[in-house]
Amino acid sequence: MPPVELLAPGVWVIPLPLPIPDLRYVYAYAFESDEGPYLVDTGWGNDECYSALEAGLAAIGSSVSEVRGIMVTHSHPDHFGLAARIREASGCWIGMHPAEAAMVASMRHEPRDRVDIATVLRGAGAPEGDPRLGEVLSFPATQESAYAEADRLFEDGDLIPVPGWEIRALWTPGHTPGHLCYRVLPLDALLTGDHMLPRITPHIGVRGFDGDSVTRFVESLRKVADLGPSVAYPAHEYRFVGVRERALDLVTHHVDRLAEVLTAIDGPPMSLWQVAESMEWSTPWQDMSALRILIALDETLAHLQSLALQGLVEESPGEQGAWRRLSAVES
Repeated sequence: MPPVELLAPGVWVIPLPLPIPDLRYVYAYAFESDEGPYLVDTGWGNDECYSALEAGLAAIGSSVSEVRGIMVTHSHPDHFGLAARIREASGCWIGMHPAEAAMVASMRHEPRDRVDIATVLRGAGAPEGDPRLGEVLSFPATQESAYAEADRLFEDGDLIPVPGWEIRALWTPGHTPGHLCYRVLPLDALLTGDHMLPRITPHIGVRGFDGDSVTRFVESLRKVADLGPSVAYPAHEYRFVGVRERALDLVTHHVDRLAEVLTAIDGPPMSLWQVAESMEWSTPWQDMSALRILIALDETLAHLQSLALQGLVEESPGEQGAWRRLSAVES
């Protein structure tokens, strides 16, 4: 685990452990104020992560009970899982984008601690006998209590009420519908959450979007590139400079990805599984875990839906579903 570290006067980063393969920790950021600390993200909703947060806040001379506000980037459990518990201990507010609040409200009605991998993968067209059909994913912090309702809603450009700081919300949909980055104007810095990471390409979600999530993500990346902050404080990996260049690299990646998907289905109709399997991934398809397969399928589906909205492909109805490329006349 990296250490608790002072990034700039009054700004600390606190690494928190995660029960996720290949992703060992997430960063919570703490802003000092005369009233007490304000956090950006909270970590996973289990005791190990809570203890790490307690220790991290103690190391900077504070405590969970002194937290005054939580700025949520998005509602994935590694970023949001402790929010309710921290609010209960401190009386702090929880703030997020309205679109993310809507996602949280929908998730409260379907709490789960396991994922039926076989059903999901068969629905995508996985062949019988694939070893990942027998895997089970457990999510120890996704019970209903983990999905805290927001006390405050932040729209794009809103000034966040943190005494002594000028921090503005930047709406960056793509990873989730209501993902927020936070601009720290005095530092010319951007807390990027999962919108931009220095090495990993964040996956694009499909749940909760009304329309094309790929296009929304690309638009959000261009918005960050135009702002051009000098340094990025991401939720994972490490902080980095060259924010504009990284944002435009990710735009290029997704433009290329659309072309790759379109090329992949230039033939007979293909299941979602077959399309994803034919694409290039950082880990070979046959070596991916069930979790990575699910993320890859989600990513592929987002690009297929984008191409469908452009009139270039269509999904054929059926038990497993199939995708085909439309001819020039049809499109």
